[in-house]
Amino acid sequence: MLTRVGVEGSDGGERSGDFVLKDGQSLSEDMKDLFSDIKSRFVRQFECFQLCCAPAQSVLDFGATVNAKCERADMSLSKEEIKCMIFISGLGDSHRDLRHECLRQMEKGRSATPPRTIKLETLLEECRAIQSLQSSSAALGNPGQVHAIQSRPQKALDIELMPYYSNELDDCFQHCRGFE
Repeated sequence: MLTRVGVEGSDGGERSGDFVLKDGQSLSEDMKDLFSDIKSRFVRQFECFQLCCAPAQSVLDFGATVNAKCERADMSLSKEEIKCMIFISGLGDSHRDLRHECLRQMEKGRSATPPRTIKLETLLEECRAIQSLQSSSAALGNPGQVHAIQSRPQKALDIELMPYYSNELDDCFQHCRGFE
């Protein structure tokens, strides 16, 4: 059975041609994609951890809210995903760029085919690389002081003292050899 959604007309017929479907399930999926929440999966999951039962709210209503929000956020999380979520949500405003990159890595892993779970270790390596690049960039941008190597003229040893030094060193080496 074919279903056509949209209004026929000069423009409407062309645009609605994209919605010619074989079943209602495909229409449901397309509408879900078009009108779904624009928040990332991570943000929706994080919001679930922020839910609190209001004093005036009944426990059953709160339970229904938790159920709906968790279903919407796709809360089937692995241990690694929970670790990553805690890590990312714990990064402060001073680490905004790291938080952004970690979120990008999480979304990239989720949208990969097949989806792959990003490990906390991977995020930490990414953060180390970013911080290393930032410090290198800062060093290149600010030449600061030039650290030159200066040489000092060396004093020549007195020839008369040479036998004294060499005899003393020989005694030291012989003493150390006794401990071998």
